Amino acid sequence: MRIKVGWFLAYKALNSLFAGLSLGALFVIYADLEPSVFSIGGLALAVCALLLAQLYAQMMNVRSFFAITALIEVAMLVNVAVYLVRPNGAALAIYCIYQFIFVFGSYLLRAETLFLSAVRTLTLIDSAKQIGYIAGLGASALFYSLYDAPKTDQVWLLHTVLFALQATIVAAVFASFTRDKSPKYLEYP
Repeated sequence: MRIKVGWFLAYKALNSLFAGLSLGALFVIYADLEPSVFSIGGLALAVCALLLAQLYAQMMNVRSFFAITALIEVAMLVNVAVYLVRPNGAALAIYCIYQFIFVFGSYLLRAETLFLSAVRTLTLIDSAKQIGYIAGLGASALFYSLYDAPKTDQVWLLHTVLFALQATIVAAVFASFTRDKSPKYLEYP
């Protein structure tokens, strides 16, 4: 497989836009969860990430990087859909899906750095991420200040936008990787 750097940069920017837009919503969604849930979830996350790290030797290839990236982005799409279908009472399910996604965080960061290791490429990736995050946080703040409604209504409406954005992110992931047996695994625009 080959990574198309231009598409990958778009994916990273969109992914961070999603993170910026959704950050405030989590405080509303998780409001009813007991503090112990976060401790237990954090413990499960750490144990699973530790176990996953033992598999890095088998997983540090572009094909696995693609498969896991696609898996976690589809899982996030499901997460947004869960909230849209059942905004009340879905906090624990949403938290569990987020924890599942976070299990792969260290692997994805390591693989990204390994496969996209040129300093210029890393600069472009981190810049795209920060621009996306800043845009998402700004848009989120503007949305909450302009849409005067109960918090739960604000968060539900925002999730309709997040669903469309996440579907675009999934498409960007698939556009970022191409099947190619070439030993070169990067493709620059």
